[in-house]
Amino acid sequence: MISDLTLTAIKAESFSQDRKWGEQNHTPGIWLSILVEEVGELAQAILADRFDSGRDEKLHDSHHDSMETEAIQIAAVAGQFVEFLARRKRFIGYVLDMVSRQPMQAGDKARMVAALKAALGRLQHITPCLCRDYLRAWACDRERWQHHIDRLPTQQSRESALRTLARRGKPPLTWHAPRRLETAAWAVRPDHADLLPALTDAIA
Repeated sequence: MISDLTLTAIKAESFSQDRKWGEQNHTPGIWLSILVEEVGELAQAILADRFDSGRDEKLHDSHHDSMETEAIQIAAVAGQFVEFLARRKRFIGYVLDMVSRQPMQAGDKARMVAALKAALGRLQHITPCLCRDYLRAWACDRERWQHHIDRLPTQQSRESALRTLARRGKPPLTWHAPRRLETAAWAVRPDHADLLPALTDAIA
């Protein structure tokens, strides 16, 4: 059961998002991208907390606050998505009723009505229960991931830490760090020398 304190924090974050972005009406794919981005930020906070543990108590408290903030933002975005689905359903119903009343060619009307009903049908698959189940599955996955992270050694170099994140027997994770300026400079062709200042700024 979610406490009233947590629900209040989620509502406050939702209001904050409304003030910043206004009413958000995205495609489900865009909503998924927003949620995945928020989940990624939470994962970053979790990893920072894990690998910085034992170094500085104030830093640990900062990571804890970051994890809490990101988790609340995820819940608020998920709630905004559910609200969007309700708005879209009402809008499609309104347009369907309006089309049905308009005098137009029978063939055109039939195609428009079929398209709108198809949209409603697809919308029926994205239910609050589906969103709830998705969040539960995500929470379960997060717990499994946290359990894995908790068993890893801390205070390692970046290379060693990334190697430990790969599953045993699986290919290691790949990562890319910015190249040194000298290396990037040598890669510039003579006829592109005028691009070097911009490249320097990008690397810096």
